[in-house]
Amino acid sequence: MRNYYSSLFVPTFLLEIGTEELPADFARLVIPQLREIVERDFLQKRLEYKFINCTTTPRRIVLLVDGLASSASDFEEELKGPPATIAFKDGKPTQSAVGFAKRLGVDINSLQTRETSKGDFVFAKKIEKGQSALDLLKELIPEWISLIQGSRFMRWGTSDRKFSRPIRWIVSLLDNELIPIKIS
Repeated sequence: MRNYYSSLFVPTFLLEIGTEELPADFARLVIPQLREIVERDFLQKRLEYKFINCTTTPRRIVLLVDGLASSASDFEEELKGPPATIAFKDGKPTQSAVGFAKRLGVDINSLQTRETSKGDFVFAKKIEKGQSALDLLKELIPEWISLIQGSRFMRWGTSDRKFSRPIRWIVSLLDNELIPIKIS
């Protein structure tokens, strides 16, 4: 019974950005901005989720994602290669077919010949495995923070990074696992 329930378990992601006192207009405007950025990136990276909630307090920006998939879905793409007459001579693959298969990272034996309106062509299925949510979040979180816009941004310290107020701390958790990120 325990394995059944653990297979239904879907992670929760928390991002909390602690700052000095935020201007009220920025605290209000950051909510739809952050939600839109996160939704766009999750769609683009094929990372499914159930619900996104953004909120702010005078010193915090909070993003909570419920039901985040543990990894992005795989991407399968079918690509058209060279004409079959060029790819195969006497039933054997030519350098053209070998190069096409090598470029896609597929086995030469997996190539298929299909008829199209322009004649017979070689096709291959390329499958891109989805990255883990943890790896994707490590890469996305610093981008999200840098994409947040406002009217009165400031720099502090020796960094060129701008934000509404100095960032004092960041917490990023995927369930109970800390997500290491670097903001430069």
